Amino acid sequence: MTFFYTNQQSARLMFYHDHAWGITRLNVYAGEVASYIITDDMEKKLLPAAVGNPAGLGILPGAAETIPLFIQDKTYVPNAAQLALQDQTWDTARWGGEGSFWLPHVYSPAQNPGDSSGVNQYGRWAYGPWFWPPTSIEHGPIANSYFDPNCNPDETWCEPPLMPGVPYLSMGMESFHDTPVVNGTVYPTIELDPKAYRFRVLNAANDRFFNLSLYKAVDANGALCNIATNPTPAAESTGVACTEVALNPTEVAAALEDTTIFPTPVAGTEGPNWIQIGTEGGFLPAPVVIPPQPTTWVNDPTVFNAGNVDQHSLLLAPAERADVVVDFSQFAGQTLILYNDAPAAFPARDPRYDYYTGNADLTDTGGAPSTLPGYGPNTRTVMQIKVKPGTGTPYNLTALETAFKAESLGGIGVFRNGQNPIIVGQGAYNSAYGATFQNNGPNAGLVQIFDTSFSFKTCGRSCRAFTHLPAAAEDDPGRDGRGLRS
Repeated sequence: MTFFYTNQQSARLMFYHDHAWGITRLNVYAGEVASYIITDDMEKKLLPAAVGNPAGLGILPGAAETIPLFIQDKTYVPNAAQLALQDQTWDTARWGGEGSFWLPHVYSPAQNPGDSSGVNQYGRWAYGPWFWPPTSIEHGPIANSYFDPNCNPDETWCEPPLMPGVPYLSMGMESFHDTPVVNGTVYPTIELDPKAYRFRVLNAANDRFFNLSLYKAVDANGALCNIATNPTPAAESTGVACTEVALNPTEVAAALEDTTIFPTPVAGTEGPNWIQIGTEGGFLPAPVVIPPQPTTWVNDPTVFNAGNVDQHSLLLAPAERADVVVDFSQFAGQTLILYNDAPAAFPARDPRYDYYTGNADLTDTGGAPSTLPGYGPNTRTVMQIKVKPGTGTPYNLTALETAFKAESLGGIGVFRNGQNPIIVGQGAYNSAYGATFQNNGPNAGLVQIFDTSFSFKTCGRSCRAFTHLPAAAEDDPGRDGRGLRS
C-alpha cells in the first residue's frame, strides 16, 4: 500500500512504526521504530542562522546540539545455565539463544491450586477459573506437562498438576523488561560540551512509563564523579566507573526487608533541569522548567486519585514525546546519569519490575537477584552523560521565555505563530495570547461531575455554552476501578 501524509501540522517530533495486524507489539519491541520530524518557519526562526536560514535567531540549540533519545526496555536471553533456571519453556532453536530478545511468552497465573496457599508467587495475572468468584470459560485448565509428582513443595516450588488452557502467546501483555535501551544501545554513554543541548525524547517502550531526571553519578566509593575534585574515580570490580546514582542508604537497607519502600536519590546530587518546550502536539504555550523529582504517590485514601503517582519529573507514557533543552554549562567535568524511577505497572509498583543497584533479591517470588554495581538488570540508570571540562556557556532561558510571549516575534509569539487556535481558553494559554483566561469559576471550561452545563471562552474572547448529561462516577474496572462516563 502507498500512504500519503500532508504534513499539515506544526513543528513537532512524531514517530512511525509497523502496524501489521496482530504483531505490532512484537515489531515495535524488535526495534521497528523511527522518528518523523516536521519543521516549520516558526521553528526555523528559533534556530541559529545558517545557510538556508539566514533569519535564525539562535534561541534554540542547532542541529549539531540536537539529539534524539528513543528509549525502550528489553530483556535478553541469558546463557544456557541461567536460562534453565529461569525459563525451561524457551525454545532456543526456534526463538534464539544467548543475546537474543526474550519475550514473555507463557501465561503465568497468580493462583496455584496445587499449593495449599492457593497462590503462585511467580504469577502475574488472575486466571478466571482459579479466581473468586470463578469464571466459566470455554477452554478450562489442562494437564501440566511440567508437573512432577515427586516434587516436594515443602522444599522447593513445584509445578501444579494443572495449567491454564490458554493459547500459546506471541507476547504477553503488559510486558515490563529489565534493560533500558536508548537509540538501540544498551546503557549508552555520550560525551557533551558544557553548553545547552536539545533532546527529542520518545518513550518507545511497549508498556513501561519513564520518569526521567538527571542526577550526578558516583563512583564505587560513593564519591561524586567530578574531574576537578575526583580526577581518578574508583572503578567498580568490573572496571566500570561512575555508572551509579547515590540512593539514600537508609532507604536501600530498609527495602531489603520491606519491598514496599521506594529508595530515592540522595538530596544534593541533582543534575540540571529540563526546559520543556514541546510535546507530540508541537510547541507548548510557554517553556516549563522541570527539576529532578523522584516519584511520589497520593497517599490520602479519601481522594479520588488515591494511589496514583503524585510528583514526578519528565514523565512519559509509551508513545509520548518531549522536546526539551538542557543546560550543562554548570556541570563541566562531571558525569551525569539519565535516571528513571517510574513504577511498573504504572501508577502502582511491583518491586519485581523495579531494578536498581543493591535492590532486594526477589528470586523466590519470580524476580531477579540483587543488582551489583556496574551490572544490570537496572531500569533506573538509563544512560551516562559525560560533560567535558572547560568553561561553560550558559543558556539564555530569558530569551526563550520571551520568544513564547504574545508580544514577541511579530506580536504573536511562538505558540500562536505555529499552532492552530485553541478551542477552550484556560490559564495556561494566557502568556501566549495576552489573555486573562481563568482556570476556575464561570467560563473556565472546567466541568464538575455534578454539572449539567458549562461554558468557556475561545481565543476571540467570545463565550460558548454547552448543555450535557451529568457525569456519573461508578465502579468501572475498565478505568482502573474508577469510571467516568457522560
